[in-house]
Amino acid sequence: VAEDDILVVLSPQGMRGRLTQVEAELDLSDSRSERLAAQ
Repeated sequence: VAEDDILVVLSPQGMRGRLTQVEAELDLSDSRSERLAAQ
C-alpha cells in the first residue's frame, strides 16, 4: 500500500476530495453514455 493511500484514508479532507473526484468521474461517464445513447 502506498503511503499516499494511507494518508488519504487517515485524512477526512483527503477522503472527501477523493470522493468528489470519483463522483466527478462518474458524472462525466454518465453524460458521455447519455450522449452516445442520444445519437
